[in-house]
Parts: sequence; C-alpha cells; structure tokens
Amino acid sequence: MPEVASLDEMVAGGTVVITAIQGTAGIGKTALALKWARRVRGEFPDGRPGAVSSR
Repeated sequence: MPEVASLDEMVAGGTVVITAIQGTAGIGKTALALKWARRVRGEFPDGRPGAVSSR
C-alpha cells in the first residue's frame, strides 16, 4: 500500500510533529491512519496514536 509506505518514510526521516490525511468522505482515511498507527506503535513507546476528526 503506497500510502502506508509514504507515512513510513516520514517517520524514518525524523520526528513527525503533525501529519494530515485528507480525501473525500468514505475513501478510508481513518482506516489508513489506524492501520499505520498499529504498524508503528513500537516506534513510539512513550506515545499513543491520536486522531482529530473534523467535519
């Protein structure tokens, strides 16, 4: 999945302060964010994934 790889590259480059995922309704933005957060949770032992959803 190229989107997950793109997020992986951001983390590999250093600290990511804010990352936004945008797209039309129903495209899978939340699913992508949750999949990636689960994948990299070991990289952030003191943190936890968080999401802010605006409508």
